[in-house]
Amino acid sequence: MTKAATRQSMHVTAPRSVKPAARLQSEVLMLGGERMVTADDVIQSLVQVPTRVRTTAFHSMGREDLLRALEMFAKNWLAHDGCWFLAAEEGLGMAAAIYLDTVAWQRFAVAEANRIMTTFNIRSGSGLAGLEKALGLRQYSLINSQRTEWSEDGKRLRLFMDVCRVQETRRRKGLTDFPCKSVGTVEFETFARTVDTRIRTRCLHCPPESPEGKYCGWEFSLSRKPKAK
Repeated sequence: MTKAATRQSMHVTAPRSVKPAARLQSEVLMLGGERMVTADDVIQSLVQVPTRVRTTAFHSMGREDLLRALEMFAKNWLAHDGCWFLAAEEGLGMAAAIYLDTVAWQRFAVAEANRIMTTFNIRSGSGLAGLEKALGLRQYSLINSQRTEWSEDGKRLRLFMDVCRVQETRRRKGLTDFPCKSVGTVEFETFARTVDTRIRTRCLHCPPESPEGKYCGWEFSLSRKPKAK
């Protein structure tokens, strides 16, 4: 993660019921009683790994198999997200799990946005058009049904999640929607601001405050000045 990206990140405060961050880190991230491995360590290790020429089973696949592989990867990614959240909830409680989830998504949003921008040549500061392209290249787009629309004056971009795999699963099981608004707000605001620091994010609706049958909706607009750091 670059210093600039770090400065742009939102500050997430742990609720009172959650243990101090240092204690949480020592319980969750300590490996074998040795040096603590943080999320920043993991991100930096991925960024610093050089790209090597290699041959895998995927190199010989045709287009249809590669598309199926992409969908499989996205499902695996989402499954892992659910597994670690459940483990955090079982070991530390719901409040701590949501706090850790928020911090994790905040950091991941920066890493994902930067990687998308680098891979697909989306220029930093490319405004709402750049954001629309980047949103369409997230892993979400492979497993959720999402769409974007523009306001009539072209000054606001809206993203709607028409089908959310996580919430659909909960509804099929007769469970209430997961209250993801607080996490989603941090995630989408951080992702958008990584693409362009002038972008402002507004939640239109998101569980637990979504209309019946709806999932989340977000609106993005462009400010004349970057948000104060």
